[in-house]
Amino acid sequence: MTPEALWEEAADRLQEVWRQDRSREQRIYVRLQEAFQRAEIHGSDLAPEMGYAFHPVGLGKLEGVLSHYFRAEAALVRSQMVSGTHALTMALEALVPDGGLVLVATGAPYDSLWPVLGLAGSHPGSLPARHGVRVQVVDLTAPRALADAAERYRPDVVLVQRSRGYADAPSRSVADCDQICRHFWASGVVTIVDNCYGEFVEEDEPASGAHGIVVGSLIKNPGGTLAPSGAYVVGAERLVQRVGERLFGAALGRAPGPTPGGIRPYVQGLHLAPHLVCEAIAVSRQAAYLFGRMGYDVEPMAESIRTDLVLRIRTGGEAKLLAAMRALQAQMPIDAHLVPEPAAWPGYRNAVVMAGAVFVPGGTLELSADAPMRPPFDLFLQGGLSPAQARVPLLAMANAIGAA
Repeated sequence: MTPEALWEEAADRLQEVWRQDRSREQRIYVRLQEAFQRAEIHGSDLAPEMGYAFHPVGLGKLEGVLSHYFRAEAALVRSQMVSGTHALTMALEALVPDGGLVLVATGAPYDSLWPVLGLAGSHPGSLPARHGVRVQVVDLTAPRALADAAERYRPDVVLVQRSRGYADAPSRSVADCDQICRHFWASGVVTIVDNCYGEFVEEDEPASGAHGIVVGSLIKNPGGTLAPSGAYVVGAERLVQRVGERLFGAALGRAPGPTPGGIRPYVQGLHLAPHLVCEAIAVSRQAAYLFGRMGYDVEPMAESIRTDLVLRIRTGGEAKLLAAMRALQAQMPIDAHLVPEPAAWPGYRNAVVMAGAVFVPGGTLELSADAPMRPPFDLFLQGGLSPAQARVPLLAMANAIGAA
């Protein structure tokens, strides 16, 4: 069958699972709308805040929406945190004592955290180099792996990554993250959950409790394609405060909140996010069906339970990978004339090739893909505003990869 015929076949086969996804979206909106109503955001709250902007009212209300939705004590939402990696780095700097132990509990972390944790050699800015921090990487998601983990490792901070990153492993569910965190909370250990790519995918979000925080990027899921920059930290009040102090200064904490462009795109993007995430999941399912039926190894499968937005497609070769990325870029609404080439990116272990609409560079809720240039040449696909919007780019990619 042609890719076009497989695309239409996928739409027929996936109707029931799409219905379930839309039902979950409705339940998510019940809780999110309640959080918005409690915050009582006024139109005037969306206006820009200049200078020091101590204790901005509008931004405080947006943080209230997020903390209520996450059932957390506090939230820190700032445009000055430029990525999830930036926010995670600040959280680790703030919460890990000098000479302490960070236990990465879900296997190898995302590539951009390797230099931060000293896993990519002796980077002078790494936690081990600057603070004598020790780092141990394990995978506690396997059955019985948690049994005596707190006593065996005695960590100061446990890092849990929800998404797969570039690892050849499935992403973790909210239940997986919570199980690990609750195990260590019993010993008073601080936990950090990297929630990037996971927001609004499941009906709940990772818990933070009295000893944890949850961190994510605003230019991924929760920004709803509109947030121009930023990240968030939600969780225990005392821990969120310490991250704010690491961002702004010990005497300032979470007080500053300049938003020269106002917070309208953050508020509006958050309101749109659950629907756009649901649409992106629909795109991911249809793409998984298409490439799976073409004979490529995909994970997760089309009808699998989703725990993040990332779809791995194993292209099997450099030529196929580059052909797929270039065909995808050629169908983007802007920069379609550009040809993706592998390049070194700050923080990544290998050259990386990227394709997508760059209305917000680094944003992935719109259709995008990236891939490290290393065997087995996996392509990681995210986003898509709807199956209709994604159809032409993904069919172009399918035809190109088949012909390469």
